[in-house]
Amino acid sequence: VQIKLHSLNKGTSVASLLIIPEVNVAQSLGLGLKIIDTNALSLSLGASVHGVYKAYFKGIGGNTAINFINHSDEIKETLLWDTPVMGGWAIPVDAGVTLGLADDSILISATANNLNGTYHMQSFAGAGYLVNSIKAGTIEVPEGREEPGESVRFDVQTPWELNFGFAFAPDWK
Repeated sequence: VQIKLHSLNKGTSVASLLIIPEVNVAQSLGLGLKIIDTNALSLSLGASVHGVYKAYFKGIGGNTAINFINHSDEIKETLLWDTPVMGGWAIPVDAGVTLGLADDSILISATANNLNGTYHMQSFAGAGYLVNSIKAGTIEVPEGREEPGESVRFDVQTPWELNFGFAFAPDWK
């Protein structure tokens, strides 16, 4: 679990500051195999899959953030029910290969990262509605509140990357 706070300032005062909270929850599973392992040559293959859920809140103004400091009881109410949020999931895959030469003194590698990195997102009126969409009834909705029916579904494509590496690390006696 990771929580990040991004900031955006469109002016010179605290009032023009926007704070954008981001929450990431991920679990990874990987497998690596050394297919060939001799003094002259080695070959390793690996892959990992990541289950990721991301949520981004709408920017919170500087004045509102300062108000939270003075009235901490309002934080929960504001973030759960009054601050729009978008959340979604992806299952990206990474794969790689490493070739070792001369007792692994020379290593050449390639990785393909973020294969299948499409995030399936949805907008919500607040974080409480997002949590309840994952598991109904997790957070009790305050009396008199109903989720607006304006939820929008969309996909965010993140590009995959191909990376190459080279290392020269002789074992000098």
